[in-house]
Amino acid sequence: MKLKPQQYAETLIELSSNNLEDVASRFWLKLQKNKQYKDLPIILEIMETEAAKHDGKVLIKVYSDELLEENEMAAIEAKIKSFLGQDIVTKNFIKKNLRGGVIIKTDENIVDLSLKGKLEKLANSLEVKREQ
Repeated sequence: MKLKPQQYAETLIELSSNNLEDVASRFWLKLQKNKQYKDLPIILEIMETEAAKHDGKVLIKVYSDELLEENEMAAIEAKIKSFLGQDIVTKNFIKKNLRGGVIIKTDENIVDLSLKGKLEKLANSLEVKREQ
């Protein structure tokens, strides 16, 4: 029986206190049997989000054109934490085509502060004004 990525992630979190080597092996065999190994990135992404929730935190993904310095991440984390009013877990990812700035994602929201995003907003705004 095929499972949804969310079901795999929740099961793995529940079993994480068991023998991890055995759990990982059985998990991989189940993915292969169901021909769902291509879902592994989705499952791991869901697991990160659910593990943060389990710890009473929010997972924040910060995308930038290069890895941010510790002080830059600390400043972003402080602002997000004060805005959300709860503990957070942050991860910094490289996204090559940003050309400056950052994109901040939670499981519910996206804040695009990248140069590319700002230019796209400006272009869309100009297009709307042009049509009027």
